[in-house]
Amino acid sequence: MTKITRSQIRRGQGRTKHDAQTVAEWLGSELEASFVAALCLHGNDIPLPTREHRFTLQRRWRFDFAWPTQRVAVEIDGGQWMAKGGRHARDSDREKMNEASLLGWCVLRFSGEMLLNDPVGCIGTVRRALHRQSGGDMPNEK
Repeated sequence: MTKITRSQIRRGQGRTKHDAQTVAEWLGSELEASFVAALCLHGNDIPLPTREHRFTLQRRWRFDFAWPTQRVAVEIDGGQWMAKGGRHARDSDREKMNEASLLGWCVLRFSGEMLLNDPVGCIGTVRRALHRQSGGDMPNEK
């Protein structure tokens, strides 16, 4: 996936049609774009994550957002109001989370409702996970 900058995200577009398409692709779904917006507004001290990071070669599993060096990932759970809870309620998703845990990943999961109601808290959780996985002191902020 193409690298982009915070300024491209803040502008919501690039200088060219190609740049605008790149930003839109990087943002992903509406819920994923909400996470990126929260990160830009409340997490200026947090580096931009890698998008669609493939964390194991054995399967095609990818994280929505990842900081591979710290082994921190964020999954945005959509479809929670769908029949049977959407794809994140399936055993295949549980298998993915279990494998990630066994490989030393800290996987954080946020719903659209969480991002809407408490974006500062969501980004604070990411910040704390990054600090913990880096071996630093964990801030007690939310």
